[in-house]
Amino acid sequence: MRLAVALLLLAAMPASAQSRADAAEAEGRFVRALTAVAIEDFETARRSLDAVLEAAPGDVTVLTLRAEVATAMDAPADAVFFARRATEAAPDRAEAWLAFATALRDARQPAEAASVIDRARTLSPADPDVLALSADLAAERGDAAAERDALAALVREGDTVAARLRLSVLAEQQGDADDALAQAQAAVRLAPNDPAVRRRVAELRGGARSAASPTPGGEADGSALFAAGQFAEAADALLAEIDDDPRQIDRWALALQALAQTADPRAGATADDALLLFASVPSVLVGAAEAYAAAGRTDDALAAAQRAADALDLLGDDLPDAPALRARLDAVLSR
Repeated sequence: MRLAVALLLLAAMPASAQSRADAAEAEGRFVRALTAVAIEDFETARRSLDAVLEAAPGDVTVLTLRAEVATAMDAPADAVFFARRATEAAPDRAEAWLAFATALRDARQPAEAASVIDRARTLSPADPDVLALSADLAAERGDAAAERDALAALVREGDTVAARLRLSVLAEQQGDADDALAQAQAAVRLAPNDPAVRRRVAELRGGARSAASPTPGGEADGSALFAAGQFAEAADALLAEIDDDPRQIDRWALALQALAQTADPRAGATADDALLLFASVPSVLVGAAEAYAAAGRTDDALAAAQRAADALDLLGDDLPDAPALRARLDAVLSR
């Protein structure tokens, strides 16, 4: 248990009917237990918590921490015992049911853990820890629908790279290549420099290229495909080139334009990625405005268009393709 969380739990400990001296002693023991947990001295934590429980046997905060200490000491039966007591002491506290579900899982009682985590989720449907354990338990029992449901709720409450990547895998397993890529791209926005995330996106884009263009003899150049009006194929090729070297501004600009031309479902997410890297480049801003418009993200399209117009005004006639970019901007704004 993280020390910061434990300290919050300490602040929530209810006052007891003991004398002030006894209460102060119990609080001191609890603080010692927290410190021991922080440095992974679980035997000291166990002794301190057991002493506190002698005076306050129904304190849910102490019971849940005691269950976690038992788990850390590889005593799953003790963890289940103390976590169960926590739910009996506070049946309306989601953290007690979460601790109980965790203990049951560690004790290799997955069916019971699944039932208990459902109770925790009923009490606290937006708790990220509850949702994460719910997803993990669903994955362990092979219930993909329940796992997707828990992960979808989790990313609404507190988006994480791990959740997005798992949603990507689940979508791929269901044969939904577009959603698989969209989830991976959402992970990119959270961790743009994570090699595993970039690799996942590259794998999915590579699969899309193979499905769309299975001809032998190597991949065509993205800009050449774009010039030939083969916008769908160009988008796949350009995105692959970007994966190889994300510093290529011209590839980003062309990719956004190609995605917009075909109303590709990747358009909006790709625009998000592009603006993380090139937030003031006119060609990228114009392409992003078009991509957002194609994705139905009107507010984002207008914001990108305004930024593009400001950038063009700043550069004036020094930009050779300024007239063409302004014409494309006008087309976005007139929609």
